[in-house]
Amino acid sequence: MERITFFEFTTAMALLYFKEEEVDIAVMETGMGGRLDATNLIKPLVSVITNLSIEHREFLGDTLDAIAYEKAGIIKDRIPVVTGVEQPSALLVIENICKEKEAPLYKLGADFSFHKKGTDRFSYNGIKESLDDLRLNLIGSHQFYNASLALAAIELLRDKGFIVSRDAIYTALQKVSWPGRLETVSKDPWIILDGAHNPAGAEVLARAISDDLKFDRLFLIMGIMADKEIAAIISPLAPLAHEVILSRPGYERASSAAGLLPVAMKHNSNSVAFEDLREAIGYARSKAGNSDLIVISGSLFTVGEARAIILN
Repeated sequence: MERITFFEFTTAMALLYFKEEEVDIAVMETGMGGRLDATNLIKPLVSVITNLSIEHREFLGDTLDAIAYEKAGIIKDRIPVVTGVEQPSALLVIENICKEKEAPLYKLGADFSFHKKGTDRFSYNGIKESLDDLRLNLIGSHQFYNASLALAAIELLRDKGFIVSRDAIYTALQKVSWPGRLETVSKDPWIILDGAHNPAGAEVLARAISDDLKFDRLFLIMGIMADKEIAAIISPLAPLAHEVILSRPGYERASSAAGLLPVAMKHNSNSVAFEDLREAIGYARSKAGNSDLIVISGSLFTVGEARAIILN
């Protein structure tokens, strides 16, 4: 008999828990891809395909079209789909599968959109309704994009009988928090955690650091899994830092800090390595001044362990 994976086991646990607790609605995120993912046994009320980038090549394929096909595996007959995918060829894959399954498709930029009105405010021009002067309690311009996809999904859920009031939307966006995603866990010194663990996530984090955060010097702590595209994760971020501090979480898949160091040195000669993450954080804290910023990134495992260390 074939053994089930850890992810399959925990997915089954989650579904059983939701049933026992009689939850009204659950938000299920695929683990990898979609078509063959353990979460794909459910029949959703609405499916969301946020965006696409090259990742998990050995499982999903080497092209965006191949990855789009795997992601589009979550599309079910006549179940509406919301997407922010922009790449034309990948979007065409999704559009064709939606046509085959008679699933209505709603695209960001075509069927709904947003307009940024400041560092934390935006307006939403939706499928059926518009909302103005929304305040978003998340750092990074990309979060307006994410919030708009969520608002489109909420509109479609209303058609299924799940009513979310305008007041609830305004309040939720104003209070929302996302642990491990540009999350501030200390103000003295300023420490931000972000679990960017693939090239696309690293690019988004780099843009947020450059465009949305104000500081004097950046101390960048990175711990990355050995099976990830290490060079493509480090390259957008390392040049932004005053000093790059390589480390590793206590997880068997993690690359050693010494293994990361030569890659970081190609992009920032001021790089050091500490195999112990607690030691790396202590070193960064000893170097950072009141107007400096410490960013910890590279993996959700790194961010999770750092969060436990910093927040005790």
